[in-house]
Order: sequence, then structure tokens, then C-alpha cells
Amino acid sequence: MNAPPANQPPHDSGVPEVWGERISAYLDGELSVAEAADVERYLADEPAARRLADDLRGVSRTVQGSPAPTFNNDLASSVVAEALRRQATGEDAAELPDRLEPEGDFGLPFGKSARGWSWAGVAVAAAVLISFYGRPERPAGPGVAVTQQPIDQAVYAIQQATPNLRVVDYQATPDKLERLRRYFAVPSAQRANLPSGLMTVAEAADPQSLGGSQEQLVYVDAEEAELDRLLADLDGAKQVGVDRSTPAPPAAPSKVRAVPLRIKLSPEAIAKLKQQAQAKGATPTAPGGRRLVVLRIRVKPANKPTQPSSK
Repeated sequence: MNAPPANQPPHDSGVPEVWGERISAYLDGELSVAEAADVERYLADEPAARRLADDLRGVSRTVQGSPAPTFNNDLASSVVAEALRRQATGEDAAELPDRLEPEGDFGLPFGKSARGWSWAGVAVAAAVLISFYGRPERPAGPGVAVTQQPIDQAVYAIQQATPNLRVVDYQATPDKLERLRRYFAVPSAQRANLPSGLMTVAEAADPQSLGGSQEQLVYVDAEEAELDRLLADLDGAKQVGVDRSTPAPPAAPSKVRAVPLRIKLSPEAIAKLKQQAQAKGATPTAPGGRRLVVLRIRVKPANKPTQPSSK
């Protein structure tokens, strides 16, 4: 392999740019046997190259040994944007680069100035850290309906904790959600009295949070006839177990309880719950002809009236 040109960049390492890239690739195990042998000969002959290799190894060990940081906000865009801005403008650098050089053979964006090289490294390090540790989770308040965890995970956890509970998919427009609100007129203590299995997974959320996200879970406890009436009333057109030719009055809050839910388990806890549920078996069904249902509400926009076509 031919030796790369010995052009000396103005950065602090004293190692030509091309050699800097190849040393980095050598440490990452990305070179062929012949290329690695060339780099090893160069390291043996050049003290500055050995210092650079030691520095790169130290950075790698520091990153690998660092604990996961706690972010207050999403740092990816701000860090990378600031790094690229300083690289482009040459802020605090001895001279302004007229342009950014193309990426090197091994994907490292080296600029013309030492400051540009340094900030390019900051951008790459930030991207790696954020990708490895993950982006920050949004805080979950006690009154927020289930939106923090994937809805499928939440449904799975509920079904494992309460096998006798049925999950019903329901697509609702905003006006139909308003009809559901009247079933929330129950005391707080009664609203929070969820089945024991369900309480291991979820807790009651603020009723006012209903309608604040695209998908939500609502626990419903009702007698057979009242539940059929509720589902038919929410559907607004489809018959569900009740003859709608003579409309029935709305179900009284004492007979139907509807409670928006917030999942409080982590994915790891859900996995443990699955093991416990399989070992324990199904819980008893609800007594007295009552049905336990969780509505999986998918919010959709209200239908707009069709405009007559002009001829």
C-alpha cells in the first residue's frame, strides 16, 4: 500500500489528516491486514502518531466506562447544530476555513482548522452517546392518561394481569368522547377502586385527560345490559345487543363506571408480570353478570360534511 501524502494539517496532534483517519480506523479494527501493517510501521516511526493513538484509546475507554447520563431535554439537535455552526464559522479559531472538506475515507469529517476538527469530533461523540443511551423519556404525571408507553404493551400487560377482562377496540370522534364523559360522574374513591389485578398494572387517570392523545384506555365496569347500551350509544348507529328502535335512557353512573387509565409499569415489570400470570393462572371472573371491559379508544377526526359538487 502506498504511503499517504505527508500534508501537515494545522491541528494540534501533529499527524497528517489521512494518517489520523487511518489510525482511528486501525483502532476500530476496520483495516485489512496490509493496511494495518502500514499503520503499525507508521506508529513505530512517529512519536506524534503514537500520542494520537493513545489519546484515541483514552477517549474510547472514557466513553465505554461512563455511566448513562440523565438528560433534561433532547440534546441531539442542539449539540450537533452548535458543533456544525462553530465548525462552519471557525469561531475562536486562528483562521476561518473557506469551506468544509469532504468526508475522509473512513467517514470522519475533518475540517481545515484545529477548531473545526475538534468540533466535528464533539458532534460525532454526541451522536454516538445519544444513540447508545437513548433519547430522554417524557415525564409521566399522576393525572396523565396512558400515552407514555406503547399502547400495545399496555394492552398486553392488562390482559396478563386480568385474564377475565375483555379489551374492546373503539374508534371515536371528539363528539363521541364527550358522550363518554358523563359516565365519569362517580366519587374519586369509587373511581380508583379498580380490580386488584388491574391495579398492579394501571391506575386511574384524570377524567379531563380523555381526548388528549390519539389512543387511550378506559376501564368500564357494568352489568351486561348496561354495557351493551353504553357501546350502542357510543357507536351511534350499530346495534349492540339492545333493540334501538325504542331508544333507552343513558345508563346511570351507579350502574356504569368508566375510568381512564394510566399504565404505571415499565417494560421489564410487564415481562415479569407475564411469568407470574402464567404460573398463577387466570383470576376469577366478575360475579353477578357484570362484565369487565377496557375500551381501547382510537381517536379520529370528526367527519366533515361533504360539499356538493358544482356542475
